[in-house]
Amino acid sequence: ALEVERLAKEQSELAKETSRLAHEVEELVGILKRQKAEPPPAPPPKKETTSHVQATTPYATGTNMQNLDDLNIDFEGWVDVEADVARRDAVKRAMKHAWDGYERHAFGSDELQPISRRGKNLFGGLGATIIDSLDTLYIMDLKDEYERARNWVAEKMSFDKHFECSVFETIIRVVGGFLAAFDLSGDPMYVDKCKILVEKLMPAYNTPTGIPYNIINLRSGASKNPAWTSQASTLAEFGTQQLEFVRLSHVTGDDKYARMAENVIKYVTDPAANRNRQVPAGGRGLYPLFLNPISGMWTNQKISFGAMGDSFYEYLIKLWVQGGGNPALQRYRQLFDAAMESMMAVLIQRSTPSNL
Repeated sequence: ALEVERLAKEQSELAKETSRLAHEVEELVGILKRQKAEPPPAPPPKKETTSHVQATTPYATGTNMQNLDDLNIDFEGWVDVEADVARRDAVKRAMKHAWDGYERHAFGSDELQPISRRGKNLFGGLGATIIDSLDTLYIMDLKDEYERARNWVAEKMSFDKHFECSVFETIIRVVGGFLAAFDLSGDPMYVDKCKILVEKLMPAYNTPTGIPYNIINLRSGASKNPAWTSQASTLAEFGTQQLEFVRLSHVTGDDKYARMAENVIKYVTDPAANRNRQVPAGGRGLYPLFLNPISGMWTNQKISFGAMGDSFYEYLIKLWVQGGGNPALQRYRQLFDAAMESMMAVLIQRSTPSNL
């Protein structure tokens, strides 16, 4: 009897929490709809200054990039809060402890195995931990550690590897990591590395649709999709590259990277290319998880905001935010709004008889 009573109480609490979360989601959708209906505020007067990036590097905006120039956002004055010095210093000490162990036992490897104190390469030996740490070391003002990491990238990092890498993971981790380090330091070496790496990834995009394969061999350029996807490319993988490629176009003045990423979104969302897409009523903003890059056909109709679908929707709103709400990127905001409305209409369900 006590166990039944406990379970009933837990079920009641869970029902209350579910109701609260559903109410918050409804409020968020209402806010998005109101923002959509309201006219945009007048832009602030443009400052007669150049950005840190433009001032410190030859990479800025080129003559063929006028349509991307406005993406150079001025972040000055966004954050003005007092630091919690004790907490900040504790986090910095923890980072230094972790980094010292990696540098002592596995420097240059993708990761450190803490028990055996040996390095391990699951990312092709591209130094994943170093790439992931560049911006953190710089922000934390760990100058010596940052310089050693930076020099490893400049002098020892090589992309000439017989390694089948995930195109998606390489873009978000390595290309994204280099761009973050560049934006903080102004060091053009990172952009040079980005360009070399992205050229290595280009063969994955050589498909009739422009939808990239999931996997590429960095040395040979041979590209493929895994057998478990039935040779299809995955929505969350080919749809998660726009932030990095638009930024790379902006800093190099070469719009080919942004156009390549934009073509993927255009193909996926073009009604003519969705001849076999079937979505439930009210689900116009949702897309299946697998698309064949050769035929352009969706290979199943499963829809999910979980694995294999999540970051496609995440990048829609992030790109719009990255561009400061630029009208040129309004299409991404519209796609995100449509996805959120469809999520509310199609994916949120309640159980019976508990209505959870």
